[in-house]
Amino acid sequence: MSTAMVDFREPGSAGRTSAVRGAVRPLGEAELASMGSVGDGRRFAAMIVLFAIGFGLIGLANALDETWPLFLTPLPYAVIPWLVVHADDAEPAPEPGPRD
Repeated sequence: MSTAMVDFREPGSAGRTSAVRGAVRPLGEAELASMGSVGDGRRFAAMIVLFAIGFGLIGLANALDETWPLFLTPLPYAVIPWLVVHADDAEPAPEPGPRD
């Protein structure tokens, strides 16, 4: 039995895709339009949660007297600069429509 991912797109179709229960389907314009950008408050909350996860892993390492949780601490800390950098991304310019 094969566990390969099935692609239901038409041949030659391009665009962003979304994985849904093992199948790949193209995202429609309405779905792309409904995906808003992340606000500053939500981004800040995500950073606080990531810092808490990192410190929690350090606390877990101390409580368990083990070192393996320390190898996981760079993961949440590595996401924080990515959030900061992507906060500076400009909104995409609207496509010019047909002129009357």
